[in-house]
Amino acid sequence: MCDVDEAAASATAALVDEATGGPVVGSEPFTLSTIACAVRPANPLFTADMTALRYLHEASLVKNLHDRWIADERQPYTSMSNVLIAVIPLRYLTAVDKSMYVRQSLDMSPPHPFHVAENAYRQLRSVRQNQSIVISGESGSGKTETSKIILDFLTDRSGLGSMSSGADNAHEHALGDRLMKTIPILESFGNAKTHRNHNSSRFGKYMRLQFSPDVIDLSSAALRLTGASIDTYLLETSRVVLPPSGERNFHVF
Repeated sequence: MCDVDEAAASATAALVDEATGGPVVGSEPFTLSTIACAVRPANPLFTADMTALRYLHEASLVKNLHDRWIADERQPYTSMSNVLIAVIPLRYLTAVDKSMYVRQSLDMSPPHPFHVAENAYRQLRSVRQNQSIVISGESGSGKTETSKIILDFLTDRSGLGSMSSGADNAHEHALGDRLMKTIPILESFGNAKTHRNHNSSRFGKYMRLQFSPDVIDLSSAALRLTGASIDTYLLETSRVVLPPSGERNFHVF
């Protein structure tokens, strides 16, 4: 039991018998002195870019990710400067307008794989140097789905807000479609069901997209998708003859 005197910044405490609710026989009340101090302001809630948090430590980062995830409008994506953190939403999300990331400043755009893809495209267009997007995480964390989202955006990017001819856009769209259609084939031969993931990639994948200047309008800064390639490596070949206990072989088998 504790009786607090806010004016004196002190408190009187005593031991209480749990069974009777009265003071413990033979015990004397004692005084606790307190020191008044200013309370630091809390971190802002639902922060989209965690570099804006007042206090950066593991607990505050995890809490911010959790708060955004359990919000009514689930927010599975959070930025940390130029790093995007994705938490599996475990439900269908409202479709995001790709053109929003093309039209406005990226500083005003919410965190999303489209944001990462658009930033890479703009850097490629402005500095004319190769750009890389690295997607990493443990098994079942959503790497494959995130790569599909980024690939879908980049294959459509040149046509978003473009003034190019319909024939050029149709050719580019067809190239993007062919690239997207290779994914189920790769997954058939390289993905398998594991304890943690029903569609786990058991190989590494390096995807390369080639963009070229618009040959129709040389004054335009736009780049057009003209080619693509996929390199695979570190395939878990031992799974073909000896799948781990409780797991399955590659989907094709």
